[in-house]
Amino acid sequence: MSEQTWAGVLEELLLDVDSLVDQFMQILAPDPAYGKSSISLSELRAVDREIFVALIQFLGDPVANREQLRALAADLGTRRAIDGIPLDTLVAAIRLDFSIIWSALSNPKYGLPPEIQVVHGQRVWEAVEIYTAQVHMHYSEALRAQDLLDRETVLRNLALLFGDSAPGQADLARIAGTLRISEHANFRLVAVNRTDLPTTLQRLAPRVHGRIFGLELAHQAVVFWETMAPVWQDLGAEESLAVSTVPCAVAPIARGMSELGDAAVVAREVLSDLPVGLVGAYTPIDRWRTIAHHRMALVGCDPRTMIERRLEQVPAADRDRLIQTARVYLRTGSLSVTAEQEYCHRNTVINRLDSFAKLTGVDVRQPSGAALGLLALEST
Repeated sequence: MSEQTWAGVLEELLLDVDSLVDQFMQILAPDPAYGKSSISLSELRAVDREIFVALIQFLGDPVANREQLRALAADLGTRRAIDGIPLDTLVAAIRLDFSIIWSALSNPKYGLPPEIQVVHGQRVWEAVEIYTAQVHMHYSEALRAQDLLDRETVLRNLALLFGDSAPGQADLARIAGTLRISEHANFRLVAVNRTDLPTTLQRLAPRVHGRIFGLELAHQAVVFWETMAPVWQDLGAEESLAVSTVPCAVAPIARGMSELGDAAVVAREVLSDLPVGLVGAYTPIDRWRTIAHHRMALVGCDPRTMIERRLEQVPAADRDRLIQTARVYLRTGSLSVTAEQEYCHRNTVINRLDSFAKLTGVDVRQPSGAALGLLALEST
């Protein structure tokens, strides 16, 4: 008698399934998560009607309808992940389905004795468990698949952005749309060693606003993000802290996506210049002397060698004094301070700098000579 009564009530529920859907839609339709999605109200209603029918059929015969319920739940989980519905919103909708069914079973209209409803309560919870587990599992799988697809798409676009040939205006607009960033925003870009990319992304992500991107380029990697910082500003305190344990090169701020390629070239050059063991953030201003020195040396014009060769005929003691005086002057920019630090008269400093200029052709008191002197005597 109990099973007959239960089956009879479920048949009546199937006949009234549209009223169950009406209750569901009245509560769920105003949810902003669904309002912002591409799911139409008619589609939402049709899907939920199918769900109610499958749930009621399962409550009548779990063995015969278990696989149908699993398949429906799997399809719903996958579709809602693709639709961009948050998981907590989806779970709330599932709870609403079961709440509406349980309330309907308690409705005096159907005349279901409470004891029979309690006896079959375990069947309801089995349906809840199967349905929720399948939705959650396939929702997560769909997200992982979508995330993998998104990552591949992002990486393809990043490769175009930092490729050998600069992307055109149309390409930049398309890449910006794919990455969901502004083509004309300012961007901060840093370069790190490839092995440090995961750590850098992990530590920087909570400290920057908006999306952050990373791309491996040979044995190095670049990381960039939108910034509101002025073009002259270095990394902020939080950003500097995030890269304080790894070698990191900071490019000048890129004004628009079109400048990101050049920013990457600069940052990678600075990174290549950093000595082994040096960590933290360094800019082109920090490393310009060693970079310029190395570049000149590559074309056979090492500034240090040039100075040393022109001083070869000078006695060692005199040569050391001339070089030391020139170095101190380059650091201080003051004849008086140089004299103080060298424990000599100001005129002595002038004489030594005159001799240095005459022998080497480099007057460190002139801007061009100071630049060459810094490359020759201060680059390390």
